[in-house]
Amino acid sequence: MIWKDTHLSWNPSEYLGIEMVQLESKFMWTPVISVAFADRAGMHLSIAENIDLSFDGKISSRIEDYVNFRCEIIFNKYPFDSQQCSFGLIFTNYDRERQPVITIEQWNSSIDSYITPFKLAGEWVSQDFRSDIITDASRILHPRYTFKVKRRSTYYVITIIFPLILTSSMIPLVFLIPPETGEKISYLVALFTSSAIFLNFIRYLSCC
Repeated sequence: MIWKDTHLSWNPSEYLGIEMVQLESKFMWTPVISVAFADRAGMHLSIAENIDLSFDGKISSRIEDYVNFRCEIIFNKYPFDSQQCSFGLIFTNYDRERQPVITIEQWNSSIDSYITPFKLAGEWVSQDFRSDIITDASRILHPRYTFKVKRRSTYYVITIIFPLILTSSMIPLVFLIPPETGEKISYLVALFTSSAIFLNFIRYLSCC
């Protein structure tokens, strides 16, 4: 992240040609960055303790943190569904009119190099990732990140869909059971019980 503070600029020719220094962030104004759509209220990202300051007042800081955010899940095509989740970053202590010497200049929103080496574990596989910059009414830049993931459906096909199809196809076989055996009722009860268990399992997965 890069921002500019004109109060922190200097002429390199007057200071032995020094064009860049590294300072502790606690000695200067730094933006407070909140995570939009975070899983908890008031989640903030931390600015690095040491930041780079150039002679023209430009300040650059690398921000590294873990972000947990909410995502609305749509189950229309479950378990063959794909989900798209987004979160954004906003500044809570920056006002262009009150702080005219401060200018948020650049967000390096490309984090593909961090995403590519990693793979999602569990029931999801990464399909797409993109980032863009949103400008609000005050012309302040806010980055937004969007992830698209696809559910691994093989597990659900084997453990839910296939057993449900199998039990449903076995129901008409009740007419092949001889009446004198007295097993028709118990056969249907066993099938309906199995179906109820699988349907309850699907309901549990969809709500949790």
